[in-house]
Amino acid sequence: MTSVMTALNLSLNGNKVLFIDFDPQGNASDVLAKTFNITYKDKPSIYEGLENGTLSYSIKELSTYLAIVPADFSLVGFQLLLTNLTKNDYSKRAYYLDALLNPLKGLYDYIIIDTPPTISDFTNNAILTSDYIVLVMQTQLWSLYAVETYLPYIEQMNETYNSNCTILGVVNMLLDKNGTVDNDVVRKAKEIFGSLLFEQNIYNRQRVKRYSAEGIPLEIKNNNRHDTDALNMYETLSKEILKRIEEE
Repeated sequence: MTSVMTALNLSLNGNKVLFIDFDPQGNASDVLAKTFNITYKDKPSIYEGLENGTLSYSIKELSTYLAIVPADFSLVGFQLLLTNLTKNDYSKRAYYLDALLNPLKGLYDYIIIDTPPTISDFTNNAILTSDYIVLVMQTQLWSLYAVETYLPYIEQMNETYNSNCTILGVVNMLLDKNGTVDNDVVRKAKEIFGSLLFEQNIYNRQRVKRYSAEGIPLEIKNNNRHDTDALNMYETLSKEILKRIEEE
């Protein structure tokens, strides 16, 4: 949800944004389809674009400022597709997405890529085509350790492939203010990550869970406090992300 909300906030502020759903689950595509009340059936999926060597025909316009390359479960075939297309040329394999995004980069202010939370060809390709990366950490120990492992991995990718992806920071996700474990994890995260931690936390909100089922409200009706609180969290985080980019 963080990547979706960031893309939405950037677009609502007049930035041209392309959202790449690079997760076979396609949850981000589903949320945005519900938000804008559209279907993707008239467009090739991202997998078809990857297979055909162009993503241009897979782009679906959601609004004047926001477009998406949607994903579905066919994307699980990406790793096998890479093997067939690149013949295990490791550089071509890791830079395949970058080659397809390069023609599109000049058309948008921001391209946001949503990936699965595990190290794989998906994340490798996303790292090597990106200028910046934001890591999401649920306030659980396993997630803390995963992010701690991921940081040196990104640096290793930069060194191996001579890339320059900057880690913007780590976001605490699904935080329960009153949870003992949550607060212990946050304390440990501050010790480990220091200034890499974003100041804005994303708290566990029932309203955000509803957005997954119903879509994100583009207008807050009747000054609904729950919507206001939930959306403000993500808006503040988006501003903090932009500030860090500007300071780089």
